[in-house]
Amino acid sequence: ALRLLPSINRLLLALQALKFASPLIAQISPLIVPFKKYKLPRPTIDPANQNMVTILELHHQFCGTVVFQGLNHAIARGEKVLIAGKSGQGKTTLVDIISGIRTPTSGSVKVGTSRIQYLTQDTFVPDGTYQEVICDNSEFELTKFQACLDIANINWLTPDQLLNQLTVIADGASNLSGGQRQRIALARALYQQPELYILDEATSGIDEETEIEIFSKLLSLDVTILCVTHSKHLHDLFHRKIEL
Repeated sequence: ALRLLPSINRLLLALQALKFASPLIAQISPLIVPFKKYKLPRPTIDPANQNMVTILELHHQFCGTVVFQGLNHAIARGEKVLIAGKSGQGKTTLVDIISGIRTPTSGSVKVGTSRIQYLTQDTFVPDGTYQEVICDNSEFELTKFQACLDIANINWLTPDQLLNQLTVIADGASNLSGGQRQRIALARALYQQPELYILDEATSGIDEETEIEIFSKLLSLDVTILCVTHSKHLHDLFHRKIEL
């Protein structure tokens, strides 16, 4: 009953919100029709590609301003690469293009896997038990679950509390700090065992000591990692740097 009551309350609130929003929905529905056939950008997957990411003559501009041009980079499988540069130099734009969120003006990007996890500083964390949220509908495996907790440094609860079905993440993760949400999002991504991690300021809300500890474990994994971060103390941990 204790677990069901919050869910029932959220359903009632949602139904009430829909009731009051229905006139507005009726007005905007005709405007949505032209966008139904719009195809979202997707990364170009090439499993036969020798590299994990191959960038060829990449050019992108936004509102007439050139963000970058003539980019050529090859990122090997298993390589850990830092994408650096001043604010506004196109770091987020580049990882958006690699992940398939944006389409470049010209040039091409080929990615060697479809198993990609892309985390930003504002990554969404759903509500539910820690097991439900981190496993994300995947089959629960205790050893893998504990390994993800360890790498993401989720240590503010005991192991028993983390497995307890009454210990929940509230709606909107309102009972977690920003840094805790980022660590939950990282554990959630780790559990899916991707081959490519793209991190865009994904640990910006975490203190320096914990951030170094997390990256020391994360960068030891046999996966490819592309990271955008302003944390100078992390820069020396990466194999190499792409400067924009």
